Amino acid sequence: MPEFIESPPMPAGVSPDQPQVVSDDWKPDRSPDSDRLKFLKEFPNLKGLQLDHLYLTQKDLDVIGQCRKLERLSLSGVQILEQSPRRLSGDDLQKLRGLTNLKELDLGQSNLDRKSVV
Repeated sequence: MPEFIESPPMPAGVSPDQPQVVSDDWKPDRSPDSDRLKFLKEFPNLKGLQLDHLYLTQKDLDVIGQCRKLERLSLSGVQILEQSPRRLSGDDLQKLRGLTNLKELDLGQSNLDRKSVV
């Protein structure tokens, strides 16, 4: 699914086996208002979701927060698209408050401190 490919295009003449250097200012070519995860609403019994190292928008977080039967959710390394990408923060977790069935939540590589999640 091309809408989920979030790495810069491979330069011409570079072998896929060679390590690729990504510019620090690279970001996906899509709007911070996009909601590409809206299809998740078609799976009301979804119990597990792994979205590691993706760029998500606030609308994507809203949709995730509506997946009420989720038991496992991994958001490790997720970045939030706004004016510039940033790591997931404690304020973003407010959108997930309705996920009362969660047994496992992976927030590794997020920008959380103790005060932001209390």
